[in-house]
Amino acid sequence: MGIKILIKMLEFMPESVTKKIASRYVRGILHKYANVSVEGYENIKDLKGPILFICNHLSNADGLILNEVLKNEDVTFVAGVKLEDNSFTNLGVITVKTTPIVPNSADNDGLKKIIKILKKGENVLVFPEGTRSRCGSMIFGKKGVVMMQKLSKALIVPIGLSGTEKLLPINDKDMGKEKFHHAAVRVKIGEPIQMLEKEPDETKEEYEELKNLALKSAYSFLSLYESIPNKSETCLPERRTFYGYLPRTAQEMYEHTKNVNAYYFGEIGINANNKGTILDCRKQGFERLEQYKDF
Repeated sequence: MGIKILIKMLEFMPESVTKKIASRYVRGILHKYANVSVEGYENIKDLKGPILFICNHLSNADGLILNEVLKNEDVTFVAGVKLEDNSFTNLGVITVKTTPIVPNSADNDGLKKIIKILKKGENVLVFPEGTRSRCGSMIFGKKGVVMMQKLSKALIVPIGLSGTEKLLPINDKDMGKEKFHHAAVRVKIGEPIQMLEKEPDETKEEYEELKNLALKSAYSFLSLYESIPNKSETCLPERRTFYGYLPRTAQEMYEHTKNVNAYYFGEIGINANNKGTILDCRKQGFERLEQYKDF
């Protein structure tokens, strides 16, 4: 049965029946074409919400894959309103629990709905890049995620996704003509990240807590970076600012983030360097800070 015919049939059925039929259809498609492997699920197994999952975006199949992987987490997916423009993505919206947002705009109503869901203790997944990457590499994320977290106090859990760009490749001319192909899909779930809320007059215990958070965020960032298949590819145009050229590839973004380590430790008089991984740099900086005579 064609997707367009199925969609027409579903229009005349009760919502509960519609979702069951659509879910079974989508599950069958994924089972046929996708060989999915999941790493790091133990990081969220006993985690209490609200959780704000953030993931890179490669394909219209991303939400369908993640909906299956996170089926026990009762996740609401943030979906661009344009996803209802063609038959298959419309079927995905029926299958997956979503909340709409207008892509690449200041959709305040959409953001309020997301924050409201999180404040109720429920989980949300968002693709911060705002659009699918056309080359398999990461592109710049939008700032709305920071606002969502700050206003909801949700835990952030990063997810790295690869392979969906081959499973359901992008067709920029006609999204409705995108077709599934057999592909290996890898999902890597990182450890939760707790954002720092304030800068208190630190006791030793508070310092250790903040230090652990900083190291944990470095570990999560490194894990997410390592899960990206095409670290040196980009589809972003070259752009230069007052400070120089902006990073465009995942590798450049990672190096840029890692290489501010020495600068920020230097701001407090600590001579650190940027050798090794971002986690190595962070650890070295804290070790040298703790050896400082006035520490």
